[in-house]
Amino acid sequence: MMINYQKHTLHYGDYRIGRVIWITDLKGETNVKLHLLDQKGNLLYRITGSSNESASDIVYEHISQEQIADIQRILSQTDPFFNWYDDLVGTLGYFGRELAKIKAIRRLSKTEENIMVEYELFSSKEERDTIHNLECFEIGEIDQAQTERRMLFKLIAHEEMDVINVKYYEAGEVSVYRLVCNERTVSRENEND
Repeated sequence: MMINYQKHTLHYGDYRIGRVIWITDLKGETNVKLHLLDQKGNLLYRITGSSNESASDIVYEHISQEQIADIQRILSQTDPFFNWYDDLVGTLGYFGRELAKIKAIRRLSKTEENIMVEYELFSSKEERDTIHNLECFEIGEIDQAQTERRMLFKLIAHEEMDVINVKYYEAGEVSVYRLVCNERTVSRENEND
């Protein structure tokens, strides 16, 4: 099978997480408290809420309308199949939690000296469940080019899905990109298999 695809580099702007606290309660539910900062270190907003839900308590500090629009634009590029303009609290909550998760996995890839690959498969054409996973590899076991090929095989294996977002973590650094399947074709040699 041949696959025609496009690769798009993704980014989260110059925003960063200041303080982050992950809390697991007695019921096993994880909550997060975090501060989102701009590139100068100014506190934009604080989040308290569940790590898995879009519902969050947000305390606005020094965030401008331009920064809100920038965050919405960044998320629209990262996940163009979702409307990031309807629910401001949900959008800012998701953005903060996503940056907190990236920070935690970056740190883990550095301290554990492992390569970590986080991916999410989904369909851009219809509402479906996504496939999300985090895989861990020894240093030298895989590189970015091999990871891209592995992700393409995952797209081939799941014909109902045409997009995969990938975060590749190595030595505390992260590379984020999206692979979009444009076309799948079966080669003539494999048609009778």
